Amino acid sequence: GGSAANCARQMASISGDRLSVSLFSAVGDDELGAFFLRTVEQEGLLQMPHSTIVKLPKVPQSTCVVLSGPVDRAMVSCYSSVGTLALNHLTGRGLFAVDA
Repeated sequence: GGSAANCARQMASISGDRLSVSLFSAVGDDELGAFFLRTVEQEGLLQMPHSTIVKLPKVPQSTCVVLSGPVDRAMVSCYSSVGTLALNHLTGRGLFAVDA
């Protein structure tokens, strides 16, 4: 889910009913994207994830592979769906209104 998703999910879990938390982001149109969206919907922590998380057609889900060694670690990241997310994907999704 990345750092933004991790922060949103943690904030929602510790705030209980005192705070309404939404994540505005994008997922890829593949099994990893479907898995992430299904997971946040099943958790029930975030407000309306099906409305605030955009599925980008023909774009793979962003991923990060962590390679851990005895002394250090390395991360290999692919920002495909998050890197493709644009302002127009969020218009009309409750984040803000655009006056035409």
